[in-house]
Amino acid sequence: MLRRGKWSDEPVPEPAEGVKPRLSVEVDRARLSRAHAAIATVTYPGGDTSWLVYLKATLTGDEPSDVIQYHRSHADFPQETTADQFFDEAQWESYRRLGEHIADAVLTAVCSIWSSNLRSSHHVRALFVRTARN
Repeated sequence: MLRRGKWSDEPVPEPAEGVKPRLSVEVDRARLSRAHAAIATVTYPGGDTSWLVYLKATLTGDEPSDVIQYHRSHADFPQETTADQFFDEAQWESYRRLGEHIADAVLTAVCSIWSSNLRSSHHVRALFVRTARN
């Protein structure tokens, strides 16, 4: 879902059970990802629950035009190697804009989900303020 590519069955050895099939994704830099994030509810022993929000730098096709343009000239973006930590201005700005876009899209969706479970948007804002302080 968060990797660009196509789904395929792949036999994967399981230490205790031998070989079991599982779905895997072959990376294809020409394709788009299906999402920027995965959101799950975690239920702990005893019944307490929490949210797990997993964000990944992905391209889904809804990014700002300057981010798309950078990708057209740099096919590995946004999964470029971290071996070279000296980003030029265009690379730095493209990652920054992509992160801003993803955070805006995902947090808007998360707030929508949470606000349906909370009494008001005021409670959602308070939740983020409290989280930011911790």
